[in-house]
Amino acid sequence: ITVTYGENAVSIDSTFWAESEIDYDSINVIEYVESGFEGYRINGFASAKLSLGQFQNEEFGQYISYVYNSCDACVVIYGEEKILILNGPDAESTKAIYDTLTEKIK
Repeated sequence: ITVTYGENAVSIDSTFWAESEIDYDSINVIEYVESGFEGYRINGFASAKLSLGQFQNEEFGQYISYVYNSCDACVVIYGEEKILILNGPDAESTKAIYDTLTEKIK
C-alpha cells in the first residue's frame, strides 16, 4: 500500500487493487482509530496480509479499504462521495499517515 501526498489530493495505491484519490478539499472528517473493526468484502482482494477494495459494515456502510490486517490502528477518511479506510503496516506508520493528512487538510 502506497500513500502519495500531492499538492491538492492524496492517492492510495496497491498492487492488488485500483488507485483511489481524494481531494483534500473534499475531506469532511478524518479520524485515527486505535482498534480494528469488522467488515466484509464486496469486491476486491483479501488475504492473510491485506484487505483491499470495496467493503461494507454496519458502522460505515460501504467503504474502500487499504488495510494491513496485522495492524489494528487505521485512518478513516470521510469524503464527500466516499469513505476510505487505510493504515500502515504498524500503528506508528498509521499515526504518521493521520498526522500528515491532518496537516494537509487544514
